[in-house]
Amino acid sequence: LAPIGNDEPLVRSYLLHFFQKAADTKAYEPFLNDAYLRHVFAESKIVNGLGQPEQWSAMLSPEEFKLLQERIDLDFAPTNKSIIGVNDVVSVDVAVKNVKTLIVKVFELNTTNYYRTNLSELDTDINLDGLVANVEKTETYNEPPLRRVNRHFEFPQLSKAGVYVIDFIGNGRSSRALIRKGRWRHLVQAAPAGHQFTILDEANSVVKDARIWLSGHEYLPSDTGTITVPYTATPGRQPIVITRGSLSSLDYFQHAAETYSLQAGF
Repeated sequence: LAPIGNDEPLVRSYLLHFFQKAADTKAYEPFLNDAYLRHVFAESKIVNGLGQPEQWSAMLSPEEFKLLQERIDLDFAPTNKSIIGVNDVVSVDVAVKNVKTLIVKVFELNTTNYYRTNLSELDTDINLDGLVANVEKTETYNEPPLRRVNRHFEFPQLSKAGVYVIDFIGNGRSSRALIRKGRWRHLVQAAPAGHQFTILDEANSVVKDARIWLSGHEYLPSDTGTITVPYTATPGRQPIVITRGSLSSLDYFQHAAETYSLQAGF
């Protein structure tokens, strides 16, 4: 299990939610620092436009109020889906603050080239320099800098299987979402001629027209859809790229050596 991290961001997010309707902080004072509660209480009221900012600014120092006013938020809502099906409509909820003009760019990634070149999993830190966005749109907002608003974005263009990066850019800040629609997985067993692979889609259905790329070699399926990869002289864990159509997935398997034995009892 991973080590226990800092719980403060989680506690803070809950307080910001419940303080929107709370009249004061008394319910939480037996458990949390009163100065911390006042600051979060004031922020919850101010960024949600409840009352007048001057009504709550007395709970903050001038420096804290200035930092809150100048802060730029492009935060993904924790309620966003973590798993998206191939046939699902892609939508993303983003909390936006102090952004007058928001640019939204969508990039479809070439998973086959990326995985075969890098042999590492895709992440949001991928370099997009030189790539042209498949979709680009601009949104303009008129809320004051202190106001934080939850925005809902839908992307019906992302209707097919693939891996996409959605880039939200506003007021000098950028937030990215990596969207996966579809993924190939494998089952493998030992056979006389080598490793015998069966490819599955995200619904665990057998795929008969996929192919496997390993160490510069591409292995094609047989008539039954199974893919045979010969044994190796250097056994070990190896990355493979499973491709079907325009979508590829990175996976790993234990590449075994070619060893045969015969045991019999008489």
